[in-house]
This record gives sequence, C-alpha cells and structure tokens, in this order.
Amino acid sequence: MEFAVSHHCMASSEGQALFLLGGRDEDLSNQVFVNYPNSDGNPTNWEQIPLMLWTRDSHSCGIISDSEMAATYYLVAFGGHVQYNPVQVMTDTTEALEITKASSNGGELTFDSKWNQKGDLPHEMGGIASIVTSDGKTLIALGGGRFVDNFMTSDILLLQCRDGTCDWKPSKNQKLQQDRMSAVAMIVPSTVYGV
Repeated sequence: MEFAVSHHCMASSEGQALFLLGGRDEDLSNQVFVNYPNSDGNPTNWEQIPLMLWTRDSHSCGIISDSEMAATYYLVAFGGHVQYNPVQVMTDTTEALEITKASSNGGELTFDSKWNQKGDLPHEMGGIASIVTSDGKTLIALGGGRFVDNFMTSDILLLQCRDGTCDWKPSKNQKLQQDRMSAVAMIVPSTVYGV
C-alpha cells in the first residue's frame, strides 16, 4: 500500500475483493479503495472507488446482500468519528454503496456512482465490532461506545437490506454479557470445537 492510514475499516467480498474505508493519516478520510487479489491470492494495486458521504475513523463496515434483489450488495460504513466543521464528533450515521455483481464476466463488480444515507444507529458511537452472517444477508453490530462520556453498550444490532432499504433492528432477547467497545468479533466454525 502506497499510503499511511490508521483507524480505518476493511471488508471483503467472498474473497473476490478487499475494501479499505476511511481512516486517518493526519486528517480524517472519506476515501474508499478496492483491491482484487490475483489468482494466487496476493493483493494487486489498490483502486479508488466513490468517496463516502462522511470522513470517518474508528468506524465499522461490512458487505451484505439485498434479500430481494439478486446480485445486489451493499458496502456499508457506520458509526465512528466524522468531521463536522471544525470538530470531530461521534456519529450514528450509516451509509452504503450499492455494488452489482455480474452473472457473467467472472462476476465482475460494478459500483454505484455515490454513497447513500441509510438507517441510523440508536446511539452516536464508534468502536463497534461487526460480522456478517454466513448467508451474507445480515450485518451484526456488537457493542460500541464513546470515550468522551465513557458510554459503552452491550447491544447487538442487526442490519438487513431489502429492496434498497437498509435498517437497524435490535437483536431479540440477546445482548452481550458485558458492555464492549473496540472489541474484535469473528465467526468461529463449529469444527474448531469439534461440534
């Protein structure tokens, strides 16, 4: 990678593409880059795609499919710090870039020309751990918080998109056992535990 960046978010699309969203070097960034690994799985050059609506750092991201529109996916960014002139503030905003996957041509990805605002989080926060379900249709947000007032949450939120509308819903009857912020989450295959 030819540039320095920290506090960014990364997502992958079924091993077909890697995405790097926002972050900071000296200033917050709204830049988004995609990388298509070659047949050996090694990264190639990073290409810039449409800019996010907000400059962001300490945000979360993921890629989910639309439950009603075949071959339509959303690269989603949410929460974190945004630049709101002239200060940086925590946000509850969610934005998404529509991606279409071709049924031919090796499943080539086509990006919409701009990001769109989607449903807001219930709190202004960052440091949210996120994972995508194995079917690719739900993004799960775990915990999150704000340093400025020591707010942290144990909420588990679910984001799903249907016909281009993406909204957050609380997980029914489930919360983390403890409040969490800046945690790491991943799906662990049952084979790891011999189940």
